[in-house]
Amino acid sequence: MSNPGNRQDPLTAFCFSLQIDGVVAASEAFFKSVSGLKNESEVVPYREGGLNAFTHQLVGAAKWPNLVLKRGFVGGSGYKLLEWRQTWLADDPRVKLKRLSGKIVQLDSRMQPVCSWTFYDGWPCKWEGPDFDASKTELAIETLEIAHSGLFFEKGAGAAGPQSIRSGGQPAGGGQPGVGAPPKMTEAENKELLDSLDGGSPPPGQGKPPKLSDAERKQLNDDLEDSPRPPGQGRPPDLTDAERKQLNDDLEDSPKPPGVGKPPKMTEAERQEMLDNLDGGPPPGQGKPPKLSDAENKELLDSLDGGPPPGQGKPPDLSDAERKQLNDDLEDSPKPPGVGKPPDLTDEERQQLLDDLE
Repeated sequence: MSNPGNRQDPLTAFCFSLQIDGVVAASEAFFKSVSGLKNESEVVPYREGGLNAFTHQLVGAAKWPNLVLKRGFVGGSGYKLLEWRQTWLADDPRVKLKRLSGKIVQLDSRMQPVCSWTFYDGWPCKWEGPDFDASKTELAIETLEIAHSGLFFEKGAGAAGPQSIRSGGQPAGGGQPGVGAPPKMTEAENKELLDSLDGGSPPPGQGKPPKLSDAERKQLNDDLEDSPRPPGQGRPPDLTDAERKQLNDDLEDSPKPPGVGKPPKMTEAERQEMLDNLDGGPPPGQGKPPKLSDAENKELLDSLDGGPPPGQGKPPDLSDAERKQLNDDLEDSPKPPGVGKPPDLTDEERQQLLDDLE
């Protein structure tokens, strides 16, 4: 049976205090409620190939919900929370936005601190005013939400304040190991870190590579050329003209893939015929076009210029009477719809038309 004298009663939820650095002190921060003292880690499921019995649950990023503060809305000096929020709404580059630290303290029945939760880099992300209703007798309540970068639990009455956390110290007592702010670096360390992020120098601790002279650079290049390479990647040897010729002959005599084979040797006439074909001649196997006589060439050119096609001959010469009869027949012949009778031509226009037809 347990000893009742060792029993520890739970702490009360209404005994607490809150302070925000530069906004409200613990002696004047009378809040109705404070919520959001939570922390959570994202669970990342990972399915391993071939493993169907379970899924690995990996640790993801930590999540810190916003702190929600509620207190009575008072006048006078009680507008500090609202004024802090208003500075983050001002569209003025001259207004300096401040992220502040704060602490929520748990008190016992004698109003003595037992433990605390310290947050840093806090900024007001939401403010909500009271709901006015003439039919109710409730107090006016204002609500402020603070986004922050993490909560640090500290036990004991000598817990560190917000300034010790923000300046880079570790939480006293039972603080989370390894979570505190990073240590301050010197100017040289800052410069080395920035250079490494820009890609101009190696990461911190590896030092800057030494500068090489021309002779050292040449020696380094020679060493790289002479260094052993993976199989098949070695540097090709310099070949003489005889070795190059032998290599080409070996490539010609090497076995070809199925269906490729070595091209047959061609005679000079076949080579010339192939070159003529590439220049615009007929494809192989269709033969070379026959040579034409001067008369045939002239007849072909006349046909290209608008004369009769080859083989149809030149139209016969007409007498003046035949020409007149032909013109009369053309004028009296039926015309297609919409064409109508051609205009009357003078003797010179008729002669010109006949010459064009010849």
